[in-house]
Amino acid sequence: MKVLGIDLSVIIIALITAYIGYQFNHTSKKREAFLKELTNSYNEVYSPMFEQLFLIMETEEKTKKLELIDSFMDEHSSKDS
Repeated sequence: MKVLGIDLSVIIIALITAYIGYQFNHTSKKREAFLKELTNSYNEVYSPMFEQLFLIMETEEKTKKLELIDSFMDEHSSKDS
């Protein structure tokens, strides 16, 4: 069967290909947005937390270590964090 001189199977394949391309592009954009937010979270939250925890672990003096732990807990257990 032909529509406007084009075989119907070619039209169906073109429509399916266009739909798959649209879905792939849509999914790709969502993935890029997710990765961007993940990178921002890492740079703004996880990296500073890791640096603070590393500093706490490397501190030998017990009183200084307890002060750093207290500071860490105050900073990261507030309602804003």
